[in-house]
Amino acid sequence: MFRRKKQYYSEIYRIVCAAAEKLAAEKLARSLTTTERKGIWNAGSLMMLEIVEQDISAAQTAESTARQLVESSQTFKRRFSESVQSLRTLLETELNRKLFDSELTFIQSLPNIWALMVVGEQVKDASSRKREAVFRELQKRAF
Repeated sequence: MFRRKKQYYSEIYRIVCAAAEKLAAEKLARSLTTTERKGIWNAGSLMMLEIVEQDISAAQTAESTARQLVESSQTFKRRFSESVQSLRTLLETELNRKLFDSELTFIQSLPNIWALMVVGEQVKDASSRKREAVFRELQKRAF
C-alpha cells in the first residue's frame, strides 16, 4: 500500500491563490502590489477565492481588475484580523499556555491568511511534546 503524504488545506489554498495571482498579473500586465496581493491571499477560504477569481476573470480592463483587488483587500482586512485572533486561540490551546508578547508580534506580522493557516496546521499536527519546538521553528521561517 502506498503511503500518502498528508494534504494540508493551506497547500490547496496556496495553489489556488498562486493561480489567481498569476491570472491577475496577466490581466494587469504587471506584478501585483502588496495591497492587490492581499485581495487574493486574505480571502480565507477556497469559496471566497473562487469569487475573487471569477471577479478577476470577469474584469474588462486592467483598471477594473486592480480596483477589484484593492476592494477585496479592504473587505478582507477584518477577516485577516479574525484569523489572527483564531490562530492565537488555537496556539494557546495547543501549547497549553498564553502566548508571549514576541509570539503575538510574530503572528500579527504574518503577511496573509495563508501563512496563518500554515502555522496553525503545523503546530496542531505536531505531537504534544513537539509543538513548542515546531512553533519556535516556524517563527524563524520567512513567509
